[in-house]
Amino acid sequence: MDCNRLPVQRSPVTQWTRRVAPPGSTQKLVDAEFQTRRKPPFVVKRELTATDAMLAQFELVCCDIVSVFLADAVLSNADSGYLAELYGSLMHADEFDKVSIRLVSVPPHPKARAFVQQFIGNHVPALPFEMPAMRKKARVMIHWAKKIGAEVTPLPG
Repeated sequence: MDCNRLPVQRSPVTQWTRRVAPPGSTQKLVDAEFQTRRKPPFVVKRELTATDAMLAQFELVCCDIVSVFLADAVLSNADSGYLAELYGSLMHADEFDKVSIRLVSVPPHPKARAFVQQFIGNHVPALPFEMPAMRKKARVMIHWAKKIGAEVTPLPG
């Protein structure tokens, strides 16, 4: 299943559609199709370790999914007004604004194929390829592209 082909609910803040972990990982934290049918905001999973929360954050950003992770104690002790205010402010955070990027080149090796699968999916048009992404995803893609010898550039706008 390709996260970029899931029937994602297109609201300003949605949750969890990724079904694969970063390259090299075998973890799968939740069922993607189930999560895309839920109305945001909602709790994806409780009692995650910091490592699992970071993995989940990575998986979510790969699919342009806005998310925030709160400690269980914060979530259980916060009043609903505070959580609604937090949700409202997140919907307008710069980190989740759409920007445009260009995937210029990808070297022919397994890590590069995993990079493309993770961030774009199975169906990639000919390079160079321009695409919209959350600002956070764009930054993560540019970072990982450099590590594997690929080239991703931000577009002005």
